[in-house]
Amino acid sequence: MVRNWTDTDGFYSVLDIGGYNYNLDNHAADHKRAPSRIMACTAAEPARVRLTADRTSIHADGQDLSFVTVEAVDATGQPHPNADHQVSFNLKGPGTIAAVGSADMTSEEPYQGGQRKLFHGKALVVVRASRTAGALTLTATAPGLEQATIQIASRRPGR
Repeated sequence: MVRNWTDTDGFYSVLDIGGYNYNLDNHAADHKRAPSRIMACTAAEPARVRLTADRTSIHADGQDLSFVTVEAVDATGQPHPNADHQVSFNLKGPGTIAAVGSADMTSEEPYQGGQRKLFHGKALVVVRASRTAGALTLTATAPGLEQATIQIASRRPGR
């Protein structure tokens, strides 16, 4: 996988090859020079769970969803591509866990429930708002990893 992005200082690429992340950055204003540095980074042992929501504010209409990416990361925040921990989820507040999943096509785990085994260090939780506005708190725990919590606001439509 290659991810590219630019900012005011230059051009960056990240290549994920066999569990190694190769970071190339070029601070040349014209982007015609060779990368100024290349680094190969590997993840250390998984240390914690990280949760990232596509939206941290959803409508309290009983249908709106927030897709939360679950990752195992090392102490520096580097994703661990081989983590396969069983992660349990707990949601507090006016909503439900609509689904859990991973990209593992061989998994026989149900899509409804409160847990999922990581596949290549990742999983997904889909949170559905109820018709009542309020704060939703999703907590993810896995044996041997520091837990993670994320807040999602559920607001009445139009507010």
